[in-house]
Amino acid sequence: MLGLFINGRFFSHILCTPVDVKELTIGWLFTQGYIAGTDDINSLGVCDGVTDISVSLRTGFPSQPPKYRPVATTGCAGGQVNPAEYFKDMEKLTSSLKVSGSCLPAVMSAMFRDLASRGSMSGMHCASLASGNNFTDLLVGHDVGRHNAVDKVIGAGLLRGIDFGSAVLATSGRVSSDMVLKAMSVGVPVIVSQRSVTTLAAAIAESVGIAIVGRLNKPDRIILGQTDRITD
Repeated sequence: MLGLFINGRFFSHILCTPVDVKELTIGWLFTQGYIAGTDDINSLGVCDGVTDISVSLRTGFPSQPPKYRPVATTGCAGGQVNPAEYFKDMEKLTSSLKVSGSCLPAVMSAMFRDLASRGSMSGMHCASLASGNNFTDLLVGHDVGRHNAVDKVIGAGLLRGIDFGSAVLATSGRVSSDMVLKAMSVGVPVIVSQRSVTTLAAAIAESVGIAIVGRLNKPDRIILGQTDRITD
C-alpha cells in the first residue's frame, strides 16, 4: 500500500503492486479527474519499491470531487450505485476509429507475451494500449488489480503523448463500468477483453461511443456499445 501526498498533505492510499508507480500515479490522478494532463504536475517524487508518493500540483490541493465518481461502495460486501449519475454530461468520443475484429486476438496475445517476458507473474492482471500501424506499438502495465493496470498504461500513454483516439485498450479482466469511464477519460474508442462485460459498462460504452469486445477467442464472443467500430 502506497501513501499519496499532494502538495505536502496526505491525500489517499493506493493498494497496488509497487512497480511502474510513476505511471500509476499519473494515470490514477488523470482518470479520477484530479489533473487535466501532465502539465498540471510540477513535480512527482516516486521510486519503485517505496511506500510514499509525493506530488506537487500546479492546481493546488484537490478540493472538489472529480467528475464521474457516482459510486459509493464497500468492496465485495456491497455498496450503492446510482446508474443514472453515469450519464450526466457525458459527451460522445470524437474518434472515427474502426478496427477489424480479426486483428484483436493479436493485440491480446502481444499483451500476454509481454507479461510472460517479465518472469513469474502468476495471479497478475495486465492491460495494454495498442496503437500505430496494425496496433503493434504496445504499452503494457501489470498489477494485482485490473483497474491499476489500466491506470498504469494510461499514465504511460500520457507521458509518451500517444494518440488515445487511435488506440485499443486490452485488459485481462472483466470490463466493468469504471474501466469504461477510464477509457472514456482519455478518449480510447475500443476496449477488448477475454472476460465478460457488465451491463452498466455496456450501457456507458453505447452512450459515449466506445466499442467493447468481450469473451475474445471464445465461440460466444460479444460486441457491445458502438458496435460499428468493429468491422468484422
